[in-house]
Amino acid sequence: MNLRAPLLALALLSLTSSLAGCVANDASVQIQYVCAPSTDASSCAPTGGVCQTYLTGQAYYYTTVLGGPNGLFFYMQVANNRPNNASTDQGTTNTADARISEYDLSFDFPGNSYSLPDFVVSPITVTVPAAGSTTPYVTFIPMELSSQLQTMLPAGPTLIDVYVKLKGTYVDGSSFETGKFKLSAYIYNEAFPGYVCVPATDIVQYVCPNAGQTSTITCAAPT
Repeated sequence: MNLRAPLLALALLSLTSSLAGCVANDASVQIQYVCAPSTDASSCAPTGGVCQTYLTGQAYYYTTVLGGPNGLFFYMQVANNRPNNASTDQGTTNTADARISEYDLSFDFPGNSYSLPDFVVSPITVTVPAAGSTTPYVTFIPMELSSQLQTMLPAGPTLIDVYVKLKGTYVDGSSFETGKFKLSAYIYNEAFPGYVCVPATDIVQYVCPNAGQTSTITCAAPT
């Protein structure tokens, strides 16, 4: 199967920017968006604690093999709605920053009977400032599950729904747990065919956020 054309079409569709990725969640720590890959793959990580653009729709793709097991990764915008509670009058420091310690993942295959075990990505050390946000690099499909997917699935594409939940504590010691955030992707159970530069004589220099999935690339002439 030649994935090149459908993968490029899916990548273009999935990079559409809008606010549709927002999830209503009244918890103090809130998963807000999945960040679209930077248009400049050489500068991949979002800055200022916010996504520049957002992923939307269900057109993300992921291939299980990339010279070895592959995973699905995106940057995600996470907000902390607690206000900074430092007080110079009372001489108290801010204890409202949130510290993410784990990502809890669960999976569903709409219309199919396939299943994957729940998975915990831990330990994680990510701080979300009070009354602010940050953009951690989040695992949606761990590389550790790639071998199971290769054994279980046909060539594809196979739709998977990934649910991620964040857990951790505030500086004051109280704990938090976000609601589940869903991301859908199409799994291609085969080796990734590679990206295509224009012109074809150029070579890939940077991939954002990870090869073998919905990403952007920066190409340049070989030196």
